[in-house]
Amino acid sequence: MTDCCAASPSSDEVFRNLVLQRVQAHSRGDVAAYRRLLADDFVHVDDTGKRRTAKEMGALVGTGNRSRWEVGKLHARRIGDSLAIVDCEVTEFVPFGPRELRMPLHETDVFVLRGNSWLFLEHAETHALDIPTPVKPNSAVLDEYVGRYECWSGYSETFTRRGTNCTGKRPATSRRRRCGQPPMSRSLSKAIRDSSCLFAARTGK
Repeated sequence: MTDCCAASPSSDEVFRNLVLQRVQAHSRGDVAAYRRLLADDFVHVDDTGKRRTAKEMGALVGTGNRSRWEVGKLHARRIGDSLAIVDCEVTEFVPFGPRELRMPLHETDVFVLRGNSWLFLEHAETHALDIPTPVKPNSAVLDEYVGRYECWSGYSETFTRRGTNCTGKRPATSRRRRCGQPPMSRSLSKAIRDSSCLFAARTGK
């Protein structure tokens, strides 16, 4: 066996079943079953970036969530004889009354072979978001966003509209950012997207 090789189809099914066992144990609130799947030095990083150890998982799993799950495409890579890296598509169906909300995720798992059992060594997940369908905005609506915005003390951007474009312009003095400061948005899309936004106070037109 080489240091890095693709797992056989049968191994893929082993990891697929382990992923499904983990999420199903979570849905049932079965802490003991969930814990049996984990290595003692397991680390879990959820979709909000929160890090938990194996001992800290009980409080999260014990609440249960009544969701049902499906595991889609899965890719497994064996690293030597005792490690495997698996990434897969997982869909959570969250019950809301008579209907279900579909929540697709992509997760990455590191498995370690301890004795004769593959155990979760590390887990991370992220939601797979669908890109909203763009819509043509009304020019009068865009006019509401025109003006000067103060992002934080001493820094502001001016937004202007031309047709169905809203463009943000930074002052010349803001080109040199302190290390660690993220770049600001250059423009607003032609479409108003169905998303959550955070706006700073406008200081004047």
